[in-house]
Amino acid sequence: MNKITRKGQRTLLYAAKRLFNVKSLLLPKSLSDIPTKEYFARELRLAGNRTVFLSDSGYEHFRAVVDVMDRANYFGGMAEFSDIWAAWHSVLEKWLSDGIEPEHADEVVRAIADIVAQEIDDHTFIVPLFGAALDGVDSFSLLAMTILRLSVDVFDSAGVGHDHADVPRLLELNKNNSWLKGTARGTPHLARRRFSEQATLAVGMLAITAAAMFEWGASGFRIGVVMTPEEAIGISVWFSWNERERSLTTHYVSPRGQPFFVNKTLGDECDMVRMIYRALDIVQASDRTELEEAITKAAYWYSDAHRDPVLVMKLVKYWSCVEAFFSFENEEITHAVSAGLASMLVFGGFRFVSPFEYSTLKKQIMDLYSLRSRAVHRGYHEHIPEREVAQFSQWVAWMIINMVALVERGYTTLKEVKEQTERLDSMEKRPGRRES
Repeated sequence: MNKITRKGQRTLLYAAKRLFNVKSLLLPKSLSDIPTKEYFARELRLAGNRTVFLSDSGYEHFRAVVDVMDRANYFGGMAEFSDIWAAWHSVLEKWLSDGIEPEHADEVVRAIADIVAQEIDDHTFIVPLFGAALDGVDSFSLLAMTILRLSVDVFDSAGVGHDHADVPRLLELNKNNSWLKGTARGTPHLARRRFSEQATLAVGMLAITAAAMFEWGASGFRIGVVMTPEEAIGISVWFSWNERERSLTTHYVSPRGQPFFVNKTLGDECDMVRMIYRALDIVQASDRTELEEAITKAAYWYSDAHRDPVLVMKLVKYWSCVEAFFSFENEEITHAVSAGLASMLVFGGFRFVSPFEYSTLKKQIMDLYSLRSRAVHRGYHEHIPEREVAQFSQWVAWMIINMVALVERGYTTLKEVKEQTERLDSMEKRPGRRES
């Protein structure tokens, strides 16, 4: 376990204690009192069949506790933000039910750690492999991972209980597959992501090997694992178990994502919907201005980025969307993209971010670009925070919508966009100046 600084402990305790203040909790008296935003995150189910909700301030205090432990990397990389969140949610429900209020930061940390620690284990995964097949051998070692032919004997030899799963039937459905086996340590969610990253590297090396051996390089190959919804055909299955319980878990993969409902609401003539339809006109047109061409490029990269299962590649591709507008020759790119994106989010046609948050937003964008640079130029791939990539995806979507709004206002070139974002950024640097 890593230590939390004294300042972090003070922040954590203050936020935790504020959650026991009446202003942090909502006791709904009617359906209209129930918050719709972050419903499940705010809901607290207490003993005695009672339900309360976190208020806006309560939600911020709740998140502050998780932020402190996450930023301190308290679990040494063995747990993710969502794991800490779920544990703190469980602790808070119990304490509110029992009428217990923490007096020291250590109480909060220990209570969360006790729950998270129970989830940390060695997790083994066996997933279908496509695009590569065993030839004349029953297994092939890729150092920490193994390509194998899967049978019930594999589970038996590992001492994994599987009577509750109809393994023979599942294997018959996937009898033509080779399988990739590997182990990762952490909470279930983190271990799954780490294995997925390891699998990506393993199949990447197979693709590199194939490219080195064949005239047309990797163009004739598509190697991967059926673990992400994008690779699923119908419903696919893969297996896992942890060392503590050694009981087989079967995972079924269907196409990913919640449905985007195309309904009457989408047809309403609000400004946002109008911009979406205008964007469709732009990307489907054959004759485009420079700015419209950049919007089309950004739409392409966004489509690819949101489907990519590899977190670092999501970030790089989302940055490709931004660079379609703000990467200018003979200019310091970090400044160009941070000033450009921040200005569009704060001062664009749709002001998605408050002007008072400009400096903070710009700094966050610069930090994210630094992560992108480390990935692209130095090969880093394990340093990308999941929640920050999710937030960035929203910023990029907002930016594209604002760019469409600029087209509506008559903008046609990237130079025009640059001139406006530079003007707005320079005004923010002047003391006491704010763009209204």
